[in-house]
Amino acid sequence: MVYLDTMKKEWLENLKVGDRVVINTTSYGSQGDNSVSVVERLTKTLIITKGGRKFRRNDGLSPGGEWSKDTLQEPTPEAVDRIRQANLANKLRHYDWKPLPLATLRAIYDLLPKST
Repeated sequence: MVYLDTMKKEWLENLKVGDRVVINTTSYGSQGDNSVSVVERLTKTLIITKGGRKFRRNDGLSPGGEWSKDTLQEPTPEAVDRIRQANLANKLRHYDWKPLPLATLRAIYDLLPKST
């Protein structure tokens, strides 16, 4: 069984329907996507989040899953901010910048950190 610190164990034990959680997804040894979700249902042994993802109540790990292992984490402001930052960076990476006017692109560029 995975070692749990007292604070995480206590947090898992006190989860209620409607509470927000962070889902950490690790896939085949690499850090995957993290997301914020909501507890939708609780059973004696499981925490079920919106969308039906299941986690064990005793350790916050997803049951099964040989190639990936999802875990629950408390949604601290820092954890939520990291997820928002990653999601925004991903959206910006896939944004089609070409149609924007030059003045807008220059203003955005001026906000970026300059390499030395």
